[in-house]
Amino acid sequence: MATVVTLHRADASSSFGFALKGSRYPYYIEHVSEGGIAATAGLNNGAVVTHINGTDLRGTTLFQAIKMVKSAGNTLALTLVTDAALIASLTDAANRQCAMLRIKVVSPAVLAAPRAVSPTLASPRSRSFSMPERKNSSDRDRRAGTFAMGQPSRVARKLTDVPTVEVVPPSSTAEGGDQAAEGSSAAVPASSPSRSSSSAAAIAAAAAAALRAMHGESDTSALPPQSDSQRDELADENMTPMPELRSELQSISASPDRVSPATLALEPVTEVVAVGCMSQCGRRHGSINQDNCVYEKIVGSDGEVSWVGAVFDGHGLLGEVAAAAAVVALKEIVASGEFQPAQIVASPKEGMRRVFARLHEAVLATHERAPPTYVYPERGVVVEFELGSDESLGPVYRAKDGNLPTMPVDFGCTAAVALVHRDRLVLGNAGDAALLFCQRTEPGGGDEYQVDLLSVHHTARDEAEMARIDRDFPDKAWATPDGYLSPLDPKLAQCELQLTRSLGHRVLSTIGVVATPTVQTLRLVPGRARALVICSDGVTDELSPRDICERVVEATDATEAARTLCTDAQDFCMEPDRMDDCTTVVMLFK
Repeated sequence: MATVVTLHRADASSSFGFALKGSRYPYYIEHVSEGGIAATAGLNNGAVVTHINGTDLRGTTLFQAIKMVKSAGNTLALTLVTDAALIASLTDAANRQCAMLRIKVVSPAVLAAPRAVSPTLASPRSRSFSMPERKNSSDRDRRAGTFAMGQPSRVARKLTDVPTVEVVPPSSTAEGGDQAAEGSSAAVPASSPSRSSSSAAAIAAAAAAALRAMHGESDTSALPPQSDSQRDELADENMTPMPELRSELQSISASPDRVSPATLALEPVTEVVAVGCMSQCGRRHGSINQDNCVYEKIVGSDGEVSWVGAVFDGHGLLGEVAAAAAVVALKEIVASGEFQPAQIVASPKEGMRRVFARLHEAVLATHERAPPTYVYPERGVVVEFELGSDESLGPVYRAKDGNLPTMPVDFGCTAAVALVHRDRLVLGNAGDAALLFCQRTEPGGGDEYQVDLLSVHHTARDEAEMARIDRDFPDKAWATPDGYLSPLDPKLAQCELQLTRSLGHRVLSTIGVVATPTVQTLRLVPGRARALVICSDGVTDELSPRDICERVVEATDATEAARTLCTDAQDFCMEPDRMDDCTTVVMLFK
């Protein structure tokens, strides 16, 4: 049964209070903001949208559908479907439509339990003080569900009609090694191979689960929970904790943590043909971009080439300082020769944790150099702070207008770092920045691909992470209902964070926020590996793994692929004030 819901807004520049999601028609509703226009009109998460202002969405792209909503003026009429049988018929029709494109639309097998409409949140990760509005807490749920399994994606889509932005490429070294965050690229010449709760709510939830499954996504509620000890055991074996990661990726979990250098010398080489990065500022923090990225080409004494890439996403006051410090530190580690690819591959967990420890120290050092004044814009509200001191908190920032609580100088950034050496991929991440791997389903080419998430999202909603904190930092913090790690010490009551792992944080590190990365190692299959994507949550909040794979598998220019991911993610954001910074590093394999 179809229902028409009409939404009215007083200002055409304001948001209707919902997001439109889905890789292709039929599209569905997500992130209905509590108290917003859509929620007031009775709109529920999971409802399928078939028409916008009377226009049939069949044959349209998601971007075109979103533009219809954005340009709708003050009145928006949505034709909605919540009936499971009708959704199934739409899925079958989409399958027939996509058959000629070699895109498989997966029919839902399991309907998830209802998900309540989440309240609107004001700050994406840190919550040190109250702002008028906070980012929707369901974002973390959606992203974790999206990435819980690596659904096969069969695509044969070229990057066309890609929005462009003007970017001034930074200067680079002779080796193409150090890159700034605004966007740059390096290509390896082919001639010189590298070696390198109601029934209505239940129906809406079922529809949401059906559409997530149809678009190659999944819900973590359908996966068996993992205890903290189980996750540690998997990490110790250098094995991805994602239960659905395919065996074809040839994880070397059966091997010991240390690999013989003699063995590595015999491994084949997976060639990296291009590397590029892009970072685009969002609107949450005015002109401040709290993301940063870097990639480095490492040439060994024997001429062997390896690549390392990383994305850092800052949070809190001075979060951009943390991300920039991490980039500088990684470049220094590489330039000094301390970053030894063969040694890290030989002992992945030890080597990557040593790198993260150095990055963590660099970010902590910036806490001692906090500026005397700092202006922090948050969704149109500008707050000016002055540096001071507190007997129990140490260095603190106080708002000049006195309307906000005193906040300790405590900031950090998430980190996702990837090393490509010969046929090995070593990955480390702390926080919610993502690492995704796109590969062909068969060696030697073809246009069928699959994508898998290779990183773990460390947040207060993760039961394993909270179990770790309860074990290692007893009686220090608790997880709030809306997904924040909150200190039990009343002196720190104003400091909350959604993340449970991050670089930096001299204060929150005392309640369980650690810089220890989850480390994983994969063996690349020559002829199958296509692309590695490292990106901040600004990208993954808007684009599913399937969306990301579709945009990189046929790319030849890594920087353009990174630009496309960042631009599309921001274009897909339907609420301008919550548009996040978007940053991506793309590595393309031969």
